Amino acid sequence: MSTRSFLALLGTLILTASHAQHVSMREYDWEAKPVLADSLRTGAKEDVLTQRHVIAQFDDTGGDLAYYELFHLQRFLHDDAAVDASKTIELGTGHIEKMIRLKARSIDPDGTVHELGPDAFKNSSDERDGSAGVRFAFENLKPGSMIEYIMLSQQQGDIQGDLTRLQFGIPVAHERYELMVPRGWKFSFKGYNGCPMPEVDSTLTGITRYHIELNNLPGIEDERSAEAARYRMYIVARIDAIPDRGLRDISSYVSATRNYHRSLYPELENKTKKSLQKALKEMGLAYARDEEDRIRTLDHHIRGNYRMAEVGGGKLSDLDEILKTGNCSKFGFQKLYANLLREAGIEHQVVVTSDRTDSPFDPTFEAHNYLRNVSFYFPGIDKYIDPVEFGLGLGYMAPENMGTHGLFIRNLDVNGIWTGVGTVKRIAELPAESTRHDLEVTITPSADGSESTVEFENQLTGYYARFIQNFYTYMKEEQQSEFLDAQLKHFMEGSTTHQVDVENAEQRLFGVKPFTLKGKVTTSAFNNRAGEDVLLLVGELIGPQMEMYVEKQRKLPVDEDFNRYYDRRITVRIPDGWACDDITSLEIHKTLELDGIVVAEFKSTAARSGDNITVQAIEYYRTNHVPLEQFEAYRAVINAAADFNKRALLLHPVKN
Repeated sequence: MSTRSFLALLGTLILTASHAQHVSMREYDWEAKPVLADSLRTGAKEDVLTQRHVIAQFDDTGGDLAYYELFHLQRFLHDDAAVDASKTIELGTGHIEKMIRLKARSIDPDGTVHELGPDAFKNSSDERDGSAGVRFAFENLKPGSMIEYIMLSQQQGDIQGDLTRLQFGIPVAHERYELMVPRGWKFSFKGYNGCPMPEVDSTLTGITRYHIELNNLPGIEDERSAEAARYRMYIVARIDAIPDRGLRDISSYVSATRNYHRSLYPELENKTKKSLQKALKEMGLAYARDEEDRIRTLDHHIRGNYRMAEVGGGKLSDLDEILKTGNCSKFGFQKLYANLLREAGIEHQVVVTSDRTDSPFDPTFEAHNYLRNVSFYFPGIDKYIDPVEFGLGLGYMAPENMGTHGLFIRNLDVNGIWTGVGTVKRIAELPAESTRHDLEVTITPSADGSESTVEFENQLTGYYARFIQNFYTYMKEEQQSEFLDAQLKHFMEGSTTHQVDVENAEQRLFGVKPFTLKGKVTTSAFNNRAGEDVLLLVGELIGPQMEMYVEKQRKLPVDEDFNRYYDRRITVRIPDGWACDDITSLEIHKTLELDGIVVAEFKSTAARSGDNITVQAIEYYRTNHVPLEQFEAYRAVINAAADFNKRALLLHPVKN
């Protein structure tokens, strides 16, 4: 909850704005003579955050609540890449209510200091979403330079759940975290990935200071198929109680449930109910076959008739205005879904969770930083929908919001009062079969072996159809061509003739029928001459497969976005006058077992039937998390597809 929203909870009167940052924040400054990186890390062999300090304060003097934050960063630039990345700094300021102080400087390798003047700081804004920022640039940086800036501001603070990161992709030589709060306010903390609990300092007048100091914290680098952020050290702070005001369990999910439910389901006036009923009548829900069809019909109507704006005033979340204009904010969209579902009598629950790739929902520590993303769950059909994930549909939340926990808010009608009951439960990830990439190919070499006719049917479902199935028909012809070229490049490139048809490219069919590409090409791309013989590149028919290389020791477990399934079937029609003696080269089998269960597999088989050779390559991943100790077995399954890519059949002329 922001500091603004917290005022209502406190029930205090706004008397004056006589806030002041603590003297330690006002007088904080960098060293007049900076300490060079070589003094901190002998030789300075890598990029490093030489200093990173976050000092925050909640202040309620005068009856109002204010949040101040001082941020100090100093970074050593080891090489040209770090220099290029640090020449221009842009800081988001949308959450800042007042910029109190901002200063920056660079330090040459010999210690010469260049402090930026006031004119160096430029306000900026993003036209796409209206987000504000401030930009400043350093000149004449070189490897061995350091950059440094300090920002003190009054912000919107998250007092019921604030997450502070303490570890990054590069090392931190010295780090300091402080939170100052009014004496008597009770806070709880939880550290993750080895983060220590803060020490408590009660020596300051009227203030409790929580603080942590860390030295020589190693960096945790990004790795392929890994969620590095969730394994880096961070701490979450929340307020629990203000005893002298009789406030307890301030950050509990009981209060969160109440707040979310009241916001999403306001008490409706009769005219609003009539407008909602009119919208439902236009949808034709009475003609739906079953509950799932009713939900899909409602979803299809909303997506086709209402538009989401990134920014806007309160009208964008007002139901009457939304129903009249068709325009709404992100919250307005969620509110519209909630109330149409309520008026339609469709049983549903609100689900609130966090991005598991960044900070997975912690079911053991109630804090509102884990309540970020709103979706709906339909217990009758055991499916979810995220109203603002326009590339998806019923059955699919954004994958980063699944495979974690969430706050489920069940609706209750108690004597005519619409209320909610919250329970923390697991949001299961979808099974592998929910996201498929299936391919059926028939390849017929020509009589002279110089080229082949290839017929294919390429099917995408679930997350592999994300965005494209819902939006293909809205694309310009040039964009459609670019997409087809990217998807079918291995078929189309170098072909002399080709045709491609697209099927099921409709939003209402997402999760119902696969997005399908059917085509036929004549190409020499899969025929390699070897004297009189022909090497038929069967493995390349499944498209390029990325190999997972290991350039240095793996440090993180595997965390993929979602489970997935592939079924590739290839029929090779051997032309008259040609033969193939050995088909075993197409057979590969790799598996990954966890707790005695096969959770990932690549298996390709080949069989003869007359002049036809039938090849099937099944690949699946039934878990999106693989422990570090099983990484090599996982890599073997991933690389099996890349290995299959290189397999071929040798065709030779039949000797009379």
